Parts: sequence; C-alpha cells; structure tokens
Amino acid sequence: MPPVASRRVRLHELLTRASSRKLLRGGADLAIEPVRQAYALAHASPTLQPWAALAAYRLAHLLMRDPRARTDRQVLEEVDALFAEAAREPALGPYPRIYRLAVLHRLGASGPQVERTFREAVHAHDAWVRHEGDASEAPAAAIQTDLFGMLELAGYFLDLDRAPLEGRGARAEDPHLRDAHWRLVGPEPSLADVSLPEATALAELESLAPVIGANLVFRLPPDRSASAMKVGEAPWEPLPHRAARLLACVLRGGAPDARALTLQVMGGDGATHQTAFRQVRHRLADRLRSHGLLQDGEEIVVFAPPRPPCLAPALVVLGAMSDAGYADRE
Repeated sequence: MPPVASRRVRLHELLTRASSRKLLRGGADLAIEPVRQAYALAHASPTLQPWAALAAYRLAHLLMRDPRARTDRQVLEEVDALFAEAAREPALGPYPRIYRLAVLHRLGASGPQVERTFREAVHAHDAWVRHEGDASEAPAAAIQTDLFGMLELAGYFLDLDRAPLEGRGARAEDPHLRDAHWRLVGPEPSLADVSLPEATALAELESLAPVIGANLVFRLPPDRSASAMKVGEAPWEPLPHRAARLLACVLRGGAPDARALTLQVMGGDGATHQTAFRQVRHRLADRLRSHGLLQDGEEIVVFAPPRPPCLAPALVVLGAMSDAGYADRE
C-alpha cells in the first residue's frame, strides 16, 4: 500500500476528476468509477478519514442520480449504507442525514427509524454550526449551495428524472474542493501537496495523528492569536504564532540552512531577527520538555549542514496550517 501522503494525493485526484464538469456532463455513470476507486483507496488499511466519508458521500449522490435508483431496491440500500457511513463524520455536518431521510422514505423505512434519523440530523446541524461552543458563528465551510441542495433533495423525495441535475452543483457540493486554503504538514513532505477547506483539514488532523504516531499536533490559522498545539490526549493549548510558523516551516522544507529558516519564520535574517528566532526556538523547546517530548539540552531543530534543518528525532509532528497563516511573516 502506498504511503499515507501518496494515498491522499491519489484520493484528491480521483475525487477531483469525478467532479469535473466534462465528466459529469457525460452522465453520473462515468463519474461513479473514479469515486468507487477513491472509496476503496480510502478504506484500505489504515482507513483515512475524512476521505473515506467524503468518498461515501459523493458515491451515494452519484448512485442516486443513476436511473436504477428509481426501481432497484439494492441500489437504494447501498445508498442508505453510504449516507449512514458519511453521517459518522462530523466535518460533513447534517447533510448526509438529511439526504438519508429521502432514501429511507423511498425504502419504506419505519416511522421510528425516520424520526430518529431526523432528530440526529437536527443534532448534527446544531453541532456543525456551533464553532467551538459559540452558536452564533457560522461553520468554516459550506458543504454545498442551498438552492442546488433543495433541487436535488426534491428530486430524491419525488422520484423525479435526474437528467436536469447532470453537470450541475458538483464542485460546490464536494467538501474537499470548497475554499481549499489549508494544508497538512508532517513527516512526509508531500502531505502538503493537497489543499483542503478548514473543516476537512482539522477533521483529518485529528484522525491522521494516531495513524502516523504523532506526539504533537498543531494548528496555524490566519488569526495570529488562534494558533494552538496539543500533546497526546491533553486539551488544546495556545501556541505563539511564531512557534507554530517554526514547526510549519521546518516540516514544509525548502530552507537549506539556519539563515534561510530564520528568513522563512521571521520575515528577515538580520541580527535582531536571528536573536528573536533563537528565543522562539528555545521557548518552544522548553515547553515541549515540560510535556516530556524533549530531553534536557535537546534542541527542537537540528542543524547539521549540508542537510537542511529538521525537527529533533523524538518529535513526530502533524499540523494543519492555513495558507494565510503560513504566509504571515510580519
């Protein structure tokens, strides 16, 4: 099985290809195959989330556009299972459960099951729109346009011809394509090759950390005051913007030596920048020592020319960074 980073790149390629306007105009049956490939690839061991849920969600929609879904109960049952799987991923919000209601209606599900799924959809909506406990904040990224969703759901409920939906709405409805201004950075440099929306990146950060054995995870958002780190199962704690940028810049690579890394992190490499850079390194190292991630005297960044700077061997770090946060060197 290819490394995690390579699988993510391939998953992104398959889902993007399945969402192309050219392919969709040719009919949903042409888009199903790459999505099935993505679904199988995401479910290979270890399962990659939220990619597996994204593929399930996309495949369910494509199957519902297949004319067989109007008469073939087996197809509807597969769609129901796919929407149920996608519903377990919080990053997708209430949408899988809302669409599943239409499928349950078509399958003639019992009243209690439909009512239970509806309640779950309501609870998922409440959780999804609540941003870190503040119900007044909107979610970071919409799953798809409301108008297209209403048209699509009406077609499912009323068992209408799917043809008018072909070639429309796919790019807005695919969560991995919308507002893709975040990336993951970690032990494999190619993790950063895939651009993601914030909600997807943060969901994958949580699910991928145990897969790669990360003992430190961090977030680098556009807001300088909102950077954070987490060690193991401990709660998130604030992290200075410069410290988060230091981790991101080392993991992203591209700095051949200490001076170049100073320029990347601090926005300059003069004497004052170098002094400030050393302070950032030492303070972050002290903090990680207090968490037991570094030994006494062990530095967080290893400089061993002619090799580029790298993190201490004891650190396995995974981060979710916004492009804006990474570019903020002021």
